[in-house]
Amino acid sequence: MTERRVTFSREQIAAYAEASGDHNPIHLDDGFARSVGLPGVIAHG
Repeated sequence: MTERRVTFSREQIAAYAEASGDHNPIHLDDGFARSVGLPGVIAHG
């Protein structure tokens, strides 16, 4: 399987959160994302 990396801007992530109704802080809040062991916010999906 070929790996593909895509980078999304904070604005794109926020727009997706609005459109989908998914406001989970792991997608929007760096501090929260780090507090649960992530390197920072992550994109939806």
